[in-house]
Amino acid sequence: MLVALRLDEAVERQRQAVSMGNAYGRLKPGVSVVQARAALEPFFAHFLTTTTPAFRKECRLEIDPLNDLMRRQARTAAWALLAPW
Repeated sequence: MLVALRLDEAVERQRQAVSMGNAYGRLKPGVSVVQARAALEPFFAHFLTTTTPAFRKECRLEIDPLNDLMRRQARTAAWALLAPW
């Protein structure tokens, strides 16, 4: 698991781009997304203690199957490419 270094809120607020961290993993056979989320929540809660209170409100833990993520991205790309001009 990758954890970001402590962020400087003043610097991050001035950036034009969004800073974000992503982690990818593979579920063991028989483990559900709900179980994976429950297992990762303590690590995420600890991560939140390393951020400023303002950033805590903006951080979230999302667990999505890769299949769903790929479909969402493909759908967005299809709308952008195939939409009538």
